[in-house]
Amino acid sequence: MDFLPNPTWEHVCKMLKLPYTKRSTGVIIILCPVHREKTPSMHMWPKSHRFRCHGCHFEGSMEKFLKIFIDTDEALSDAQLLLRIRLAQHQDERQLEIALPQT
Repeated sequence: MDFLPNPTWEHVCKMLKLPYTKRSTGVIIILCPVHREKTPSMHMWPKSHRFRCHGCHFEGSMEKFLKIFIDTDEALSDAQLLLRIRLAQHQDERQLEIALPQT
């Protein structure tokens, strides 16, 4: 994340032109960019730099979010976006499998 030193979720939302609501607790709430919805269900926590959609259960770190949704070369097609999301989820699952002790 060299291009954005000390990013906040507000910076990320503004950069990606995502409308957001900020609660008094500092939590940012947006419409999930992964699936279509009418009521915002993705929560972004500022202190932990984590996010989670309570609709589709897509979750992770700010770094993961930025890697998926920012493309410096061109705009992402829906297929490219879906592929990036699936790859990120698969990597998370592999890391979890590796981290769990074998019984």
